[in-house]
Amino acid sequence: MSARALVIGGTAFFGRRLVETLLERGDDVTVLSRGQSAPDLIARVRHLRGDRNDRAPFEAAIAARTYDFVFDQIAFDREDVESARSALRGRIGKYVLTSTSAVYAAGAPRLLREDEADLDSIRGGEYAVGKRRCEAVLLRSDERFPFAIVRPPVVQGRHDPTGRVWFLLQRVLDGEPILVPPEEEVIFRHAWADDVVQALLLAAEKAPDGAVLNVASTDLWTYRSYIHDLAAAAGFTPPAVAPVLRSTLERAKLDTYRLPFGTGYRAWVPDTARIEALGFKPTAASVWLPDVVSYYRRRHAGGDSEGYARRGREVQVARAALA
Repeated sequence: MSARALVIGGTAFFGRRLVETLLERGDDVTVLSRGQSAPDLIARVRHLRGDRNDRAPFEAAIAARTYDFVFDQIAFDREDVESARSALRGRIGKYVLTSTSAVYAAGAPRLLREDEADLDSIRGGEYAVGKRRCEAVLLRSDERFPFAIVRPPVVQGRHDPTGRVWFLLQRVLDGEPILVPPEEEVIFRHAWADDVVQALLLAAEKAPDGAVLNVASTDLWTYRSYIHDLAAAAGFTPPAVAPVLRSTLERAKLDTYRLPFGTGYRAWVPDTARIEALGFKPTAASVWLPDVVSYYRRRHAGGDSEGYARRGREVQVARAALA
């Protein structure tokens, strides 16, 4: 039986993949967006044109129908969730908030468990703080409102607008050594966009009200092992990794060199036991990483990643360290 689904912000990255999956299942799909991207996708759904920051028209638009599931992809602060909840109260089966594993504090235990997030923390930047506030609206309310929260880490897949993978992939493709400051090495799990979609659907259909669910791949990486796997996925020989201290980079006038996945955590490994209990089956990175590499090579052909204009200096410093 098809479901009525509303996706708030479903035209970019894995929000787009979510909409495509709902359509493939035969669901009745409505998307609210500003209508500035993915016209091919918008043509296939019931489209509500609007900006959620224009609160009154936004609330009127999403309150016009009832929905089995609402997937909120673009709630970035408290007011976003409060507005959606006000409009949807009594009109939905389940509200699913896409949050982030950035809500966990830096220095958290190696395995990030859902109940260990400090929603009052102001560390981690505006994005992390805003997502904590979003979650707090739901988790600290006594009001009856059916919801679930999904926390992915860094997500990889087609239509990724961030360029993070390209930072390392472009350097892999030139074959020269890559700088990884040893004090910034980290153990991490990422997630594939299709797996995040799987988790969002499980949260909507199977999770109990109020559930908070991590989602991630089972693959564990360090920067060194990720660079190796990225090269293998591209069909290239893995480049050398040069462990150069941050202080050395600063003296070499490479103080703006930044690894793309964050270094505030010594480990960023979400525990996925809860979502797996609902039937979540993560896809091995060996299956999806080649597709990610292929997508980035097409998307960024002829364009440089952040800081690549200083690549010659990076290579010079790396070679000296490896000599």
